[in-house]
Amino acid sequence: MVVSRRYPTATVVTRIGGRGEEEVALLPNMAPTDVAPSLILADGRWWFSRMGLHDAGTSVFFVSGAGRSERSLDGYGDPLVWLPVRSGEPRGLLLSAVNEQPALRVTEITPSGARALGAFTWWQESSQIARRHDSRWSAEALGDGRFVIAAIDGPPGETGLHVRTVGGETTSDAVVPCKLADQPIDLAVGPPGRLAVVGLSEKGEVVGVILDIDHPASAKCRVLSSSGEVGATPGYGTPTVVWASDRFIAAWVRDDGAVRASELDERQSSPVIVDVGTEAHVGRPLRQLLQVGTDSVTFTWRDISGDLVTRELPNKLTAYALATELRNVVCAALADDEPRRCRLSVLGCLHHPMKRSLTDNRQPTTDNRAAQARACDTIARMLELRPSCEHCNTPLPPESADARICSFECTFCASCVRDVLHDVCPNCGGDFVPRPIRPANALAKYPATTRVTHKPVNGR
Repeated sequence: MVVSRRYPTATVVTRIGGRGEEEVALLPNMAPTDVAPSLILADGRWWFSRMGLHDAGTSVFFVSGAGRSERSLDGYGDPLVWLPVRSGEPRGLLLSAVNEQPALRVTEITPSGARALGAFTWWQESSQIARRHDSRWSAEALGDGRFVIAAIDGPPGETGLHVRTVGGETTSDAVVPCKLADQPIDLAVGPPGRLAVVGLSEKGEVVGVILDIDHPASAKCRVLSSSGEVGATPGYGTPTVVWASDRFIAAWVRDDGAVRASELDERQSSPVIVDVGTEAHVGRPLRQLLQVGTDSVTFTWRDISGDLVTRELPNKLTAYALATELRNVVCAALADDEPRRCRLSVLGCLHHPMKRSLTDNRQPTTDNRAAQARACDTIARMLELRPSCEHCNTPLPPESADARICSFECTFCASCVRDVLHDVCPNCGGDFVPRPIRPANALAKYPATTRVTHKPVNGR
């Protein structure tokens, strides 16, 4: 994890890892002070950038594992907006004023050079642009040499979501039929020609849209947040969206500090929302809320104490949420007074425990029961491999041939099953079987739980 902290005399970039905190760069404080520093994580690498005015002029600073570099912006007109681009290598787009005209010049900036990409008309005066946070804009690479820029723009009374492409033979500008407030937005690029934008409506709802870059006018905007829910609007931006292997995932912080997430899927009649965490600091930078792994997504935020919090979930959020909801309903139907016994559910389809209900404990409807059943099939069935005998607390490591389990994975040693329980589970009344031994390579990816369950039979 890489974070930046602003002090009276400088901005310090710090990397936090297994060996503690390591200062990786010291940058001069720059104006404007309200523009967010930008941390990018892509392809397993990180880099940090910041544009601003300091004593030596206007520059972009890049910091990465390779060190620190500074790129002077002298000769690029009046620099107004810096848009970092998700990439394994440091780069971003500079928007600068062109001779007091209502147009912005776009230049790709890297530590080693610059490339002019074109210009487009902007309906706001330069002074208004300079006062805007960078998070009101978002830019990404399309993979074919072009870049896409999203922003809230338009003539007075006709503002809307504009999506522009630069860097090709021509520059395009299209209005997307999605009414967004003049608040932070985020953009992510998926398969060739497909991208997603998320932002806030005038009512504070979290709104998302998936569009085809060549036919943006056909896109349909949809509300992602729950009815009555209001997204937080810190200056540095929320919500955010990423492309996670084969789907878009949006995340946001509610005005009460709850961290929420949902897949952005045009095929869903209504989004399934996941509760990720609570007590997020709504005034802290949230643009880099998501980090994508091979089959997981990691959420990172600062809590109300200023501490960093991370949470990793499978990237198939909808299947995960539906399976969890099904588990909750099954447990309620069984009237089980010990919810832990329902952790795997009757179907044994859930293996990533959540801190709390993912879908507000709503009962499943007839329409989505089949979807819930399919969701369970998409999640690998796996045992917890509990570490000890529930009765005598004898250690039962994953490789133990002495472990016995019932159909709900109540775990006891062979001696207790034979001599104390007489092959009858005291919790469910079922019988026992030897617990399978998970192969070492699978155990490395899906480790055994460390949670001890010690509940001696008859209190002995």
